[in-house]
Amino acid sequence: MALVFAAEGLEGGEKLLLLAYTNYTDPHGYCWPSERRLADDCGTSVSTVARQKRNLKAKGLLKSVRRINPKTGEPISNLSRVNLPLLASMRRPARPYDDNLLQQISFDEDPSEHTDSGPDLLKCHSDGYPLSDRQVPPSKMTGTPCQSDSQSLTDPPREPVEIRKDGRSPSTSGSRRERSSGSAASGKTKPPSLTREQRRQVDVLFQALPKELADLVPANPPVNLKTAALEALAAGRPEERTVQQLVEFRMLPKWNKHYASQDAAGPIRKPVGVLLALLERDAECGDARCDERTNVDTGQSCISCGERAVDKRAERVQEAAPEPTAIPRPKQSAKPVMVPAQPAGGPGGEWAPPNDEYRAIRAMTAGRRRHR
Repeated sequence: MALVFAAEGLEGGEKLLLLAYTNYTDPHGYCWPSERRLADDCGTSVSTVARQKRNLKAKGLLKSVRRINPKTGEPISNLSRVNLPLLASMRRPARPYDDNLLQQISFDEDPSEHTDSGPDLLKCHSDGYPLSDRQVPPSKMTGTPCQSDSQSLTDPPREPVEIRKDGRSPSTSGSRRERSSGSAASGKTKPPSLTREQRRQVDVLFQALPKELADLVPANPPVNLKTAALEALAAGRPEERTVQQLVEFRMLPKWNKHYASQDAAGPIRKPVGVLLALLERDAECGDARCDERTNVDTGQSCISCGERAVDKRAERVQEAAPEPTAIPRPKQSAKPVMVPAQPAGGPGGEWAPPNDEYRAIRAMTAGRRRHR
């Protein structure tokens, strides 16, 4: 970072981005911060970081290589390297500055002016601390493997770690199951930090909550609660809600319906869980502007929810109606066929053969008896 301060030929934005890069570099200039992290560190937008990054590449001060996660195939932050030798060669020449005279801020009767030691102050604003008698802790620019936000110029002292014979260090806390299911074993990464605009939106929502809901918000809201608040606001989507619409048409109706009467029995044990349930949208119909059966734009009852309720009532009435039973029809009995008697004989009493009519009627009755 001292090389960046002393370099000349850089614009303010370029020098600011280089300062952010050198905050994570190792002694060889390697680092891998994402553009979102650099934008938050510099207080600028991602597009500004990308533009200044192109300028630094054009001047030969920065190189980057794209990286891909071998497990998922998704792109991750680029591996970058700052050209430290070139940056050191851009050191501006020494100039006299009128800011190193301690006598200008001395008093008329100052006993320290007559002593040889003088006050415990730096003698000048030069880059090197050896000009002062004070002992300054050594500064290191080594970055951590995870590019932590808590990176400082001085590495904290480390406690000695006992090494086993097999080369492994003993665990200090947690069981074997916890270690195997931890974030390192499962491949989970730290969730991306919220931007300045997102944090502002969450703060505005929490400040607009009524007292009964504001009392549920913890002093340091967790990340999942902030993410749920941003998801409920749905900025830039058809389900987008203003803070007033979200509180008036979703959170308060749910609170009055499910939690307000129960709150009198005692304090809520899991306030964050209650807030997450209040922020979640119950999509009862396909209308994106509907919350708890109310149109958030007009404040009137949702038409789609009304039609859906009518259809449900019709379905329930139809299901409750008894099914019509079939009326049995009486069986049609066969009409008896009158079979004429066999003629006993002729005119003189002798036997006479059957005629054709008799044969047809006998054949018909015989067939009916077989089918019965």
